[in-house]
Amino acid sequence: MAKKEKISNPERVIEIYDALAGALPGYYVPLFGTFIKEDDIKGRKTSIINMIKNQGKITMSQVKKKFQLSAGQATKLVNPLVDEGVVKRQVGKEDRRKVYLVLTKKGEEKIKSLIERVSNQINLILMILEDEEQEQLLTLLEKIVEGVEEVSTMLKSRK
Repeated sequence: MAKKEKISNPERVIEIYDALAGALPGYYVPLFGTFIKEDDIKGRKTSIINMIKNQGKITMSQVKKKFQLSAGQATKLVNPLVDEGVVKRQVGKEDRRKVYLVLTKKGEEKIKSLIERVSNQINLILMILEDEEQEQLLTLLEKIVEGVEEVSTMLKSRK
């Protein structure tokens, strides 16, 4: 078996990581913070942009829950994204009291660029694995996500 130059789908690694981290609110360590060292020390701002990309729109409550923040802390985290023009607040069409965070064109370009950078770095890390080993790793990670989600659901039902 030959070693690959690139894994076939590095975005899959990001998706698996996000699924695993999403099943563990409060224990979330943003993947982007591991690779991206800009003004976003913990990767939280980048993770918010990625959440919006994946879900289309999110609420401040989702940000608070994901990162275990107070309303004030969540606002402090989101405001710079709005000021940069990466994210905008959008009043709900059905319920005008509800405010959503959505990506701007600039935000879409930024997350696309960041995902590409993270994907390249993941490729560099995983190049040491052969094709079959890479597939086994991804399959095992997906199984771990399923297990964590099951345990999380079970624990929530006990409350």
